[in-house]
Amino acid sequence: MVARRPWNAVLYAVAAVVLVVSAVVDYFYLGMTLQRIYTPLMPVHADFDTFWRSSRALLEGRDVYETGAELVNLNPPIWVILVAPFALLDPFSGFRLFAAITAVLMAASLLWTAAELRPWRASPLVGSLVLVALLVSSPLLATLALGQMYPVLCIGLVAAWVMDRRGRALASGAFLGLVVALKPSLAPVLLWPIVRRRWGASVAAFVSGAAATLVGVVVLGPGATLQWIGLLRSEPLSPYWDNASLPAAAARLFTEHEFGRPLAELAWTVPLFGLLGLVLVFLTAYRVRRDPEAGLWALVAASLLASPIAWNNYLLLLAPGVLLLLARGRTAVAVLLVALQTLPPQWPLLWQEGAPLGAAVGPVLSTLALTSYFYVLLAHWLAFLTHGDEAAQEAWLLRKPGPPFGRRGGSAPRGSSSPKRWPGDLLRGACRGVTWGGGPMYIRVEGRGMGSTSSQRIVDSLPWLDGVAEKVQPKVQEIVHKGDPTLRNILDGVWFGSPLHPVLQTLPIGSWSTVMALDAVDVVTGSRTARNGADSALAVGVAGGYVTAAVGFSDWRYLSGGSRRMGMAHALLNSAGLLLNTASLLLRATGRRNLGRAAFLAGYSLNGMGAHLGGELSYHYGLRVNRDVFEPAGPDEFVPVLDEAELPEPGEDGGLRKVSVEGTEVLLARASDGEICAISNICSHFAGPLAEGDREGDTVICPWHRSRFDLKTGHPIDGPAVFPQSTYETRVRDGKIELCAS
Repeated sequence: MVARRPWNAVLYAVAAVVLVVSAVVDYFYLGMTLQRIYTPLMPVHADFDTFWRSSRALLEGRDVYETGAELVNLNPPIWVILVAPFALLDPFSGFRLFAAITAVLMAASLLWTAAELRPWRASPLVGSLVLVALLVSSPLLATLALGQMYPVLCIGLVAAWVMDRRGRALASGAFLGLVVALKPSLAPVLLWPIVRRRWGASVAAFVSGAAATLVGVVVLGPGATLQWIGLLRSEPLSPYWDNASLPAAAARLFTEHEFGRPLAELAWTVPLFGLLGLVLVFLTAYRVRRDPEAGLWALVAASLLASPIAWNNYLLLLAPGVLLLLARGRTAVAVLLVALQTLPPQWPLLWQEGAPLGAAVGPVLSTLALTSYFYVLLAHWLAFLTHGDEAAQEAWLLRKPGPPFGRRGGSAPRGSSSPKRWPGDLLRGACRGVTWGGGPMYIRVEGRGMGSTSSQRIVDSLPWLDGVAEKVQPKVQEIVHKGDPTLRNILDGVWFGSPLHPVLQTLPIGSWSTVMALDAVDVVTGSRTARNGADSALAVGVAGGYVTAAVGFSDWRYLSGGSRRMGMAHALLNSAGLLLNTASLLLRATGRRNLGRAAFLAGYSLNGMGAHLGGELSYHYGLRVNRDVFEPAGPDEFVPVLDEAELPEPGEDGGLRKVSVEGTEVLLARASDGEICAISNICSHFAGPLAEGDREGDTVICPWHRSRFDLKTGHPIDGPAVFPQSTYETRVRDGKIELCAS
């Protein structure tokens, strides 16, 4: 630490100079920058104008890449599809909505990262100032003015990074693949899971990226995709000032161009710098295994350096990495990077030939100054690559924070009262079932202590639902359990950390609600745009509905009694509604629009009733809720629970022991490396007793539904459980095992 102090002083001094320069430039130009954000002149919002024109062409059945926009749309077909809803509005209204959403996404990216890292722990003032500075940085303001997509990419990268930290390899890879599908120049980030041998994440990344690309091919047609690839190949390398990539820097320094005077005519340096960019990518990938957390952001920076296009606004993608450096105690480096991100986009104007500074320093220094954004990007790459190894060993700085209160991994803060919880024995007493493999195969949750609702009474008056369920449920179980375990985990939502069915249902419900509104606009105004939008939304809802139904049947396969009957009614109503909506789509496609609208209204009504019954399953029967959260939090201070000699070795007597402390059931086990592990004994899926389950290695399998949990972390490895078990801190004192809430 002492050896770094002189360098820290230098970095702080440079950061101060940069901030002063930025403040001076902003004094003259900040008003212009802000005016660019709210002006109604669409040519100023050039990127969004390009997106809007392409998406409008999609809705009107025209060529999406020949729209007369000022800029060439170099984004893939899938992006044109995603932006299509904004094309339903006029250009400026669409821009304002898009800018608001992207601003929220960027704020969410930084706040999500900050919540993971808590960069203000060492210095709350510095951490808060850095976070605020990133939220008003020059790249973000310019991105909002132009209407660019970078905040969407940033939150995708943050999601991949967070999921990886939490052990959700498939989710992490899926987010990476989607980011690359939207911006193929970031393809080197796919090396992040590969070099660490995270094969599940690697496969998920390639599958999600390919699936997103395939959606674009199917919707826009192969011709549009080939046209887009042709545009990428024909686009010349831009030596414009804020193109910060290595090839662009070479073009600016060593080729003739309209934006300045080169140092020399050395055209061969452009491919050489491109090759150097690839070398940087592989060098970065080689070092990723030494520090995976900083490695992702180093790979993003290397991807930008190697890409033909890396506008200065791409620095938004590196902002979460700056917070990581700050959390690791690299305050001086983080402050310098933030200062560099405050350089206004008008900075190069001061160095042009004929400008005061450009004339004062001469053509050579002027050209070097015009390349300053390249130095800024290079500084980010070097910071992520060289300031991670030592810090990566400081595990306490990177410990994963739990929620401030409650059970998903912790108790209320010391000295505070724990929040009230439902007694765990009430839920366990509510579970009934027949045996399967030593434990209940079916779970009946009767909602004891709650009054019957009108919908429950109606469903209970239909005994024929039980007959249908008895025939359907074994088939569903057979199909799911004969499938690949990875597929089961995908259906259960293990990779996502939450049940998938409640999340997926928002897609068909939202899409069909959009159809309802657009059909009304079509009937009143005869708008062709509204008609096309309604048909597109209906197609999206139908496609999402079938996926949602498949996941819902998978969730239903364990139920019995009233909850199974309610689930069967929910499934039948939604299935009938889905079939009617499918028929509506076919009727519209064949020109029978009025009949199609009638079929949709009937289907939408059935789906609404089915959605209400889905709420009953969640709120009355507690389907797929985290049962572990209803248990007491456990002691705030260490208390003895068992003699160390009584805890068997991993191979002895199953190696599991249940203890009770302050009303909390805790499972104790000795890991293969000797570590004493403690997790909640109550399975988060349906409150099964883990101590009665089987142990395999450093995992325990619930005796009821075969959910597998990691004994050290509590994370589910195999479903149907998706929520992690609460973990407890352990220690040995005077031959006694002591534990307290984490």
